[in-house]
Amino acid sequence: MTHGARLAVSSVTYAIQAREILAKYGITANIVRLHPTETPNGCAFGLEIPPRDISRAAGLLAKAEIQFTKIQR
Repeated sequence: MTHGARLAVSSVTYAIQAREILAKYGITANIVRLHPTETPNGCAFGLEIPPRDISRAAGLLAKAEIQFTKIQR
């Protein structure tokens, strides 16, 4: 996946948990290392997901109480 939507999370642990949750619902998510300019709050890891799945993924992660920030590209 090269041009997916990006979600920043606070740690690699949350990125792994989020990827596993999304996979259960058929959403492909790749863990990516984020550039410091993308994450002014200091998050270094994120997920890259297909743009078509962003709304569904946001709902699933919110339900699982995994905080994230969408990165505008």
